[in-house]
Amino acid sequence: MGIIRLTNLGRLVLLAPLFFLPGPLFTGGVLGEPPLGEPPLANYYEQGLFEEREGWNLLDSEQLFSPLLVKDPNAAPPVRIVINIPAGRLHFDDGEGGIKDYPISVGTVGYKTPTGSREIDTIVWNPWWLPPDSPWAAGEKPTPPGPNNPLGPAKMPLGESLLLHGTNKEQFIGQAASHGCVRMKKKDVIELAWFLQTHFSEKKEASYLDLYSRNRTQTFVTRLAKPVPVEVIYDPVRVVDDSLVVYPDIYGRRPPLFPMILEKLLSLGIDSRDINMEKLGPTLTPAKKVEIPLEELLL
Repeated sequence: MGIIRLTNLGRLVLLAPLFFLPGPLFTGGVLGEPPLGEPPLANYYEQGLFEEREGWNLLDSEQLFSPLLVKDPNAAPPVRIVINIPAGRLHFDDGEGGIKDYPISVGTVGYKTPTGSREIDTIVWNPWWLPPDSPWAAGEKPTPPGPNNPLGPAKMPLGESLLLHGTNKEQFIGQAASHGCVRMKKKDVIELAWFLQTHFSEKKEASYLDLYSRNRTQTFVTRLAKPVPVEVIYDPVRVVDDSLVVYPDIYGRRPPLFPMILEKLLSLGIDSRDINMEKLGPTLTPAKKVEIPLEELLL
């Protein structure tokens, strides 16, 4: 949910939640995930603004997160997980007042991470890496759990061969470096997986985490009592604190940036007549992340 703040101009502004900062673009191949096809895209430029808004999910925070609330009959807290591809961040709201933004790696241009609604219903600790039936993995052999495993200490399947997992190449976190899957730092994937396990399974005792750590060459599987929804989005326009942030279009999808930016600003309660349109120029074709304080966008 956003935060209502009184600006120095005397108007109420609803600030969107904190979102994500990406790293530099990387297009090299790294082992660890099967390839994924590129999802079909409509030609939004031949449609009206309403279709553009709908197609690019220009939603406020309440609309975005309301379908993601996990309602557990045993009083488990609502959990919100959103993966933003251009930003290279995973937004996690634990439902208990804790909000985290984890840096991630997404797929390269050749192996794009698909958008859409997913869910986590299984956690695999100390997983094996099995080479997929794909040219990029030709000649590779299965890798057992351990420090050389590309999946790191844990993986969480998201369906259709898409994984959320750790990595043994943390230097590429924040970059588009995978074959489609979403990578996290080892400490981050452990933190996220352990939270889900303790809140959505019967394996809540700390002794389980100790067991996984002491037996790094052995695989353990935990099934969640209820699946946890995950939303994977391609949103290059966000509001971070008091700034408009526009991320590079890493997949070349040519999103309608101007209507997206205008929609975002209007959703904050800013009158369009108060927007300095000249200041928006650098945000329309960003080669790297552009961040402009909101107050500088006002006339």
